[in-house]
Amino acid sequence: MIRETSYDEVFDAQTHFRLIMDSMARPGKLNVLNGVAIQPPDSLNRASALIGLGLLNADVSFFVARNATAITTYFTVNTASRPAPAAEADFLFLHGNDSPQHLDAAKPGTLTYPDTNAFVIIDVASISLHPDQTTEPRLQLTLSGPGVNGQQTVFVAGLNEALLTTLRDKNAEYPLGIDTILTDQNDQILCIPRSNRFVVGGL
Repeated sequence: MIRETSYDEVFDAQTHFRLIMDSMARPGKLNVLNGVAIQPPDSLNRASALIGLGLLNADVSFFVARNATAITTYFTVNTASRPAPAAEADFLFLHGNDSPQHLDAAKPGTLTYPDTNAFVIIDVASISLHPDQTTEPRLQLTLSGPGVNGQQTVFVAGLNEALLTTLRDKNAEYPLGIDTILTDQNDQILCIPRSNRFVVGGL
């Protein structure tokens, strides 16, 4: 398994953490995670791998839905984090075409400790602020809530609408819920905090 020697655990992690926090504070804003020549396993977007390298450590656990053996080994070798079942994991790495069962199992935190919720990273094909940038079938997400000036619309290809339905159900009783990051094949990220709401349409 490849050890990512080109990844700087201080500089790169801090850079990407700031971008993640910026996207989390401004739902609907697209940021790009790049600048590092990493080689993640198949079926894991590079931006998802960078999120894992930046946020996972020996104190947290993670769950992987696809290509689990290779991706689990990758994260274990590079972050010292440990795998766990979906219902117990601090971070879940899912694919946009997955069924919602793993997301449904993710922990939403408790009223006493809402920050013990899971963080979910979902690989999709593309994310765009404009409807005409892909010929693939795509979903239109209209976000609202804290950090959004009125409403923000984004277009996502390669995402199962059932995942969004489950996410909306999991986030119905804020402060309980799941914080989510979508990543695409162009290294872009889109954050959907549990405090935000969205409506979905198809194109």
